[in-house]
Amino acid sequence: MKTSKSWMVIAGMSCAASVAMGGISDFYTTNSIGEIYLIDGNTLEASLVVELNHGSNINDILYLDDGGILANVGGGLVRYDLGTGLEEVVFSIQGAIDVLGAQITTGLAATNDGNVFFSVFHLIPGEGRNYMSGTFNPYTNEFTRAADVSAPAGLYFDHHQIDDTHYLGADWNGQSIYVLDAETGETEVVSVGYEVVSFFDVGDSIMTMTKGGDLYYFDPETMTSTFYGEIATSNLGNWIGATSTSNPYRLPAPGTLSMLGFAGLIAGRRRRSA
Repeated sequence: MKTSKSWMVIAGMSCAASVAMGGISDFYTTNSIGEIYLIDGNTLEASLVVELNHGSNINDILYLDDGGILANVGGGLVRYDLGTGLEEVVFSIQGAIDVLGAQITTGLAATNDGNVFFSVFHLIPGEGRNYMSGTFNPYTNEFTRAADVSAPAGLYFDHHQIDDTHYLGADWNGQSIYVLDAETGETEVVSVGYEVVSFFDVGDSIMTMTKGGDLYYFDPETMTSTFYGEIATSNLGNWIGATSTSNPYRLPAPGTLSMLGFAGLIAGRRRRSA
């Protein structure tokens, strides 16, 4: 079941005013050509950290407590060590669900119980496209399928948990935010009027990012957005994912996860000095 509402976007806070109020925590971003940037939370200036080969498959990232990055790479989850260059496959959707057709994993949200939530976009022969949601436990290596949910106009580029069963879904193509019920599959569509691609925590608040680098505070209770500022860089690709350094996600220690990769998906990386 899908319902739709249109909510007001409040453009009441400029970048200069926000910085003057103390800024936000530093955060990482990634774009459509696989570059990872570190963004200064005070100035919103971007520093290139690493450039990944075949990075166009990435659609969201989470910052890890060991200083690495967990990325949703289209077919599953991959950990990137930004210091050593190690790439380690955490989860592959292939074989994890019993459905026919092609599957693409989209979005990434750390859950309250330490798991990872994301959606699976799949094309079913003779039936068309559909979305299901689910959670992955990296300590047990188990994927738990949740309810099927409505497909957005484009793809869910990111997710964010707002209570035990509800998640936000970013639909940049429709300039909307979906509220997903992972138990029932019901969705509510909130028209925000900007191309949101990612969510990340800023203290007790939620920040959204557009593919053009605009940042907004988003209040899930009132469904209103307040403009914060714009990332200051000449980005060659569109922004796709963002993650704050203030609330890192914990994975099992490197080396304890499966080193079996997606065939042809992970093909090395290039490191570039800042």
